[in-house]
Amino acid sequence: MPRPRKKRRRREVTRLPRSDAALPEYDRSAVPEGLVTRRQLQDMGLSPGGNQGPVAILRCKLCATRPQWSCTHPTRGFLLRVDLATPKRVPTLAQERALDQAMAARQTCGECGRRFYICLSKKLGCCLECHDGTPVDPSTLMAPPVSAAHRLAASNPVPATPAGTGPHNRAAAAPAKAGRPLPNPLRDRRSPA
Repeated sequence: MPRPRKKRRRREVTRLPRSDAALPEYDRSAVPEGLVTRRQLQDMGLSPGGNQGPVAILRCKLCATRPQWSCTHPTRGFLLRVDLATPKRVPTLAQERALDQAMAARQTCGECGRRFYICLSKKLGCCLECHDGTPVDPSTLMAPPVSAAHRLAASNPVPATPAGTGPHNRAAAAPAKAGRPLPNPLRDRRSPA
């Protein structure tokens, strides 16, 4: 004999009259000029900046048919003022380099040292080809970086000076480190097997 189903209490809907709402509410077609959502700010290249929080609520489509009730659905939007928004911050070269190094640690195989466009599995710690022999699609691999010595020489050539003169003399006498592999944070962390 099947067990009887328990009767569940219906979740009570907490309806709030629109006049008691803390923030003014606007339907999607009636938003005044100067109020936008966070996503619209992002598309304009702005950040919330001086906005201390939302100044109005963008009602969802369902609540447009119930003008007497306040919108409490999770699909409602919050409106911010455009005049208080500030331009997005542009990361510095050092910040971009730090992000690239962090991503390189997540995208570089610990076994073969190849870098992928996607983050590799932490569980495996290597690419699928090194793990079980599955061939890797060449379009997922990043091109190996050009050595630093070559990039520096191509972008900023050192003028030739007689021996013993000029500030570039020590740099020219130093041995080149081209071809030396970059340190791999994944490989250096693991214990030798």
